[in-house]
Amino acid sequence: MAPPEFPNGMTLHSIGYAALKYPQLADECPVPLGNQLGVLQQFLSPTDRSNAIDQISSQYLDGTLLEYQTSDDPLLNDKNSSQYYFSAVSALLSFLCTSPDVSPRVARYKEGAIAHDIVEKMLDPDFEKNMKKCDRKCPPPFQPATFDSDFGTMLQLLSTIMLWSEGRTFHPRVEDLIPKLRQWKKTYKNSSVRTISNASERLVGQIEGTDPEMAEFTGLTACAACKIQRYCGKDHQKADWKYHKHICKKGLAEDPEELPAMTSENLLAQSRP
Repeated sequence: MAPPEFPNGMTLHSIGYAALKYPQLADECPVPLGNQLGVLQQFLSPTDRSNAIDQISSQYLDGTLLEYQTSDDPLLNDKNSSQYYFSAVSALLSFLCTSPDVSPRVARYKEGAIAHDIVEKMLDPDFEKNMKKCDRKCPPPFQPATFDSDFGTMLQLLSTIMLWSEGRTFHPRVEDLIPKLRQWKKTYKNSSVRTISNASERLVGQIEGTDPEMAEFTGLTACAACKIQRYCGKDHQKADWKYHKHICKKGLAEDPEELPAMTSENLLAQSRP
């Protein structure tokens, strides 16, 4: 599948850079990750958005996003930083987890390490108070993310991971979260971020084992290396390799010029068998 034509000057490099180098931004698109993801969610068609998710995941998921989020990076351990509670990488993972190919990979990584970390933080008695007052850096003229938006996405990510956990217990005290979830459903029922109340209610059912939602895989063939990009056959995969080989599990390129330019002409040529 040919790479998406990202809007507003965005590139695979600018997205990965904003996530992995927070609070720094890429020179070619100095826009915070949250704003870039907002554009992808609002202005791409479902097909183009799915394609974008495949491309981002193919390049960054293994050995980069997941590895960083479970690392000892100082920002991830600074309770005064928003990155301790909900990092830029977590926000990108949440966006990517709308793909049924990405979600199980995140859920199973290091035996549920991502979900374990979220639950551990939420069980802290001072979780809400400390997350609300943490520093959310954002260069002008952009507005920093709000507590409600970060909290809602954090809950949604946990719910998605639980859906794909296949009954595994990734935290011994996860049931202790139920009273807090029920309270959050009530506390934030009037929040403009409906995800807080909705995901809190859904998580109670998931933890209790009563959620009826089932996950389904597609019947397409995944790339043997990244296991993200999918194809309808060998001919399709062979035609796409000209582009995919440049991003497959490559991580963050220090020089964005290393990747082929995403011009309309190149996109058209890469889409042909």
